[in-house]
Amino acid sequence: MEDIVTVEDWDSAMGLDSVLILVSRTTCVQCGAVEDELTDSGDAVEGTEVRRLMLDDPTGFPLRVELSWLVHEVDVLPYWVLYAGSERVGSVRGGLDAARRMLAESSG
Repeated sequence: MEDIVTVEDWDSAMGLDSVLILVSRTTCVQCGAVEDELTDSGDAVEGTEVRRLMLDDPTGFPLRVELSWLVHEVDVLPYWVLYAGSERVGSVRGGLDAARRMLAESSG
């Protein structure tokens, strides 16, 4: 799974038709379990590519400052944000099942 660390990484992710952003951190046990499951599924959920944004990666600080929603919204991990054509479609807290439900609701 590709990490989003820089503004360029973010721009690359936003250039995809659709992308799920997984907000995570190394100390999050449930996040680790989700990441293991994603590795087994080719780093995608229902065909939608996943990119990871690590809150505790010190090199990503400038990007995290730019993404003000991180401070205002992310209170529980894992946290997912769905973008389609660089437009934010939805967000949800929880594991892979929560991400799958969000994808199903956004497409139907």
